[in-house]
Amino acid sequence: LRLNYNHLRGTIPAALAKLPKLQTLFLHQNHLAGGLSHVFVDPEPHTLVHVDVSNNQLTGTLPPALFNSTAMQSFAASSNCFSGSIPSEICIAEHLVALSIDGLATASHCRDNIQAIPGLQSFLLKNQFVGGIPACIFNLPHLQSLHVSGNELSGTLEATLVVSPSLVNLSISNNKFSGSIPLAIQQHRFTNLDVSYNKFSGTLVAQAAPMLPTNASFYAQRNRLSGDIPAHLMDTRNISILDGNLFACDMLTRRLPRHDPKYASYNCGSNEVNLSLLVWAWLWPVFVGCVFVTYQAAQRSWAKIQQRAARLAQQEHDFQQEA
Repeated sequence: LRLNYNHLRGTIPAALAKLPKLQTLFLHQNHLAGGLSHVFVDPEPHTLVHVDVSNNQLTGTLPPALFNSTAMQSFAASSNCFSGSIPSEICIAEHLVALSIDGLATASHCRDNIQAIPGLQSFLLKNQFVGGIPACIFNLPHLQSLHVSGNELSGTLEATLVVSPSLVNLSISNNKFSGSIPLAIQQHRFTNLDVSYNKFSGTLVAQAAPMLPTNASFYAQRNRLSGDIPAHLMDTRNISILDGNLFACDMLTRRLPRHDPKYASYNCGSNEVNLSLLVWAWLWPVFVGCVFVTYQAAQRSWAKIQQRAARLAQQEHDFQQEA
């Protein structure tokens, strides 16, 4: 059933999920409202294989019964007005190949626009998502593409995270994840890895496996990463990791990813800070010495001025006595 791009309004009929032979349900790019809970309420497995409800105005939570299918291969719900958290029941759909749930609460219908600065478009989201990404999703045996960007998810990713060998496309950008990027992600061979615009800290491990050479991309800008940049990233063509991070590098040889947009203007982070501290440590005694010498000279000059003033006062007194 393909009803996408039809300017449909209203709610999704509950009977759709009960059609016994329905495998494809495409409702994206409409103006549908309401939730999905009344559609996917039956605990019995449904027959849906491909579901896309992206770019609507759907509200409520993602119902666990939605993923009660071992046949489901793709699900997309980006750009809606959902709230709540990402259900761990997604892992029941063990044959998922593609999961796209970017911006679950970012549809224009659920934004509060802010007109603080003329010409600058900004907004607040009316609905919120809490929590993180259930760890089991990363290890779904057939999952190839996982997009969970722009949901303001928070917390850390488990250090013991297991990534499925089939996963080659991972985007978790524009969230609030903190802590280190798990080794399982750093050492995995992705064609696309996007962890940008989070609060990840720590370092990129040198022994990380190089990504696939053809059309591979790696984005990690606007985090809190530091340390040395692994050598295998130096020639990666589609890369952006320098902006907003404090990577160390030799300011003379500039061992940086040469295809990064900030390559020419990047200020080495850790090394530059260390150099600044060394320069300041060397200049501080000089500065203190100059201040001390200046102070002593000023003291001597002031003493001479006082002595001269005293002599003038004495001379004036003696002149008055003689007169």
